Amino acid sequence: MDYVNIAILVIQIVGFSLGGVVVYRLLQQIGALKGTVQAQAETVRTLVELNKTALEMAKAFDPKKYAELVTVHQELVEKNAAAAMEEKR
Repeated sequence: MDYVNIAILVIQIVGFSLGGVVVYRLLQQIGALKGTVQAQAETVRTLVELNKTALEMAKAFDPKKYAELVTVHQELVEKNAAAAMEEKR
């Protein structure tokens, strides 16, 4: 074998090894991101439950104020929906 073929073989071996390292690190990063997404999902579930609890408390303590809040929220949602539709047009 001449030196060029040996050099090419060495480069291929090193490249293959480094490619394996890159794939391994990418798999580690994907695993870490999965954990992050799961933690965020749990956080969102917790916030939904807290919001439900807060709404129930608002209903229980002041039904009139809760009704006003719902009306304001409904108007805001309708305004945002109309704006989004207008923007799409």
